[in-house]
Amino acid sequence: MSAENNVLKSIRSEVHYQGTYADNAFGLLSAPIPLYRSLLKHLSLFGATFQNFRLETPNLADCHIVVALPDLNSTIRISLDRFELDRWKLQEVGTETAHRIALATWAAIREADDSIQLSGHMVDLNIFAEIQGRTYRDLMAQYVKTPEELGVMDLGVAFYTPPV
Repeated sequence: MSAENNVLKSIRSEVHYQGTYADNAFGLLSAPIPLYRSLLKHLSLFGATFQNFRLETPNLADCHIVVALPDLNSTIRISLDRFELDRWKLQEVGTETAHRIALATWAAIREADDSIQLSGHMVDLNIFAEIQGRTYRDLMAQYVKTPEELGVMDLGVAFYTPPV
């Protein structure tokens, strides 16, 4: 059976996105009311209310606004140098909703301060899946050949793909 015929059933998936600002955005957090107003406007479509917002200021470098959307398994953090989006159970929320939340967050940030530009993006995606219709050993044998000297053994594999 070829790799194209592999069937994986997603059990859990998580995604973390980080957008790094080209310059520190002190204005966003030094006077956060316009940002709160904008976030509420854009994220209320996803159930956000004032109760979902909090300002955390353990120190200047870690100062951030958190918007928790527990019904959508999502958390948004807006900091001085970046904004981050975490989604748990992505398979339940769906990629379309996750994408709309990301765009709404960015629209809110830009509405509060249109001088903010992004200089970098980072996405970390974790998917836990169950193999359907075949064994783990059969699936892994397509990618990893155990030396005969080692005998029969369960295999594990990690793939690294350089950025495109």
